[in-house]
Amino acid sequence: MKRFVILAMALVFVFSIPANASKKGKKRTKKLKGNVVAVVNGHEITVDDYKRALATLPPQMQMVVKQDKTVREKFLDNLISKEILNIEAKKEKVRLSKEQKKKLEDFKKELLINALLDKHLGNIKVTDKEAAKYYREHKKEFTTPAQVKASHILVKTKEEAEDLIKRLKKGADFAKLAQQYSLDHVSAKKGGDLGYFSKDQMVKPFADAAFSLKVGQISEPVKTRFGYHIIKVTDKKPASLQPFPLVKKQIKEKLLRQKQQKAFDAFLLKISKGMKIERNPDALNGRI
Repeated sequence: MKRFVILAMALVFVFSIPANASKKGKKRTKKLKGNVVAVVNGHEITVDDYKRALATLPPQMQMVVKQDKTVREKFLDNLISKEILNIEAKKEKVRLSKEQKKKLEDFKKELLINALLDKHLGNIKVTDKEAAKYYREHKKEFTTPAQVKASHILVKTKEEAEDLIKRLKKGADFAKLAQQYSLDHVSAKKGGDLGYFSKDQMVKPFADAAFSLKVGQISEPVKTRFGYHIIKVTDKKPASLQPFPLVKKQIKEKLLRQKQQKAFDAFLLKISKGMKIERNPDALNGRI
């Protein structure tokens, strides 16, 4: 609960204290040099400080801050607010609670671990040549399967299906019959339209029939566990392979994760040798 109170206070300061501070700061901004974006009682806030704080935001919010001058300045106001609070906390000699100290230690531990992994695993790279080799050997991953666009009318009996097919052969409108008779109420509202689908997205009897038809052709009754279908194919798309330049970044990211995981596992195994490790997972029972 305390955390939410602090966050709420921070939001208030974004729109109050910094607003006043920024007015005074505007007179001084011209005198600030280099990468200093603000000074609070002699404490400098640099461009690097700003970037580090910005990096903690979700990517979309980072983009908003970068593109919108008003938001960019509001974010600076937020950093100024934090510095004001930091100065006051030191002035009042505020002490961390036992729990807060534990959180600080956990944070330091994470930073040290990240620094260690960056030292030993930070130079892992994936070359374009490696990515191209993976692409050649795994083309199926980047192939969009053939697709069919079809409409259908689903009825309960074969006799009903045959009767509707006779009416279609005499010129009846497929969409209107689907709206009137199809038991698939979702597609019936769209005249029976199912959109595009690949063969593995439909039950086998339906898929086999749909993919065997030519564009514009209507099937004989097709039985599935749902009932009897009358299928009309309206379009077809052949299988297509995504070009390498389009998927190169995706492949390199995947290979990088694999390399990093492999290197991490090997590194962890190496440094853990000789360490005494005792486990007692039963202690968690009923406590979490």
